Amino acid sequence: MFGILLTLLILDGILLMVIVLLQAGKGGGLAAMGGGSA
Repeated sequence: MFGILLTLLILDGILLMVIVLLQAGKGGGLAAMGGGSA
């Protein structure tokens, strides 16, 4: 059970990092990390 939660947490972190990097690549820069762009 703990392994499943740990795997989900790692995958969620990777997915969030990819989304932030994609938004930063579109010209958002550090503003994407601040939650300024919707």
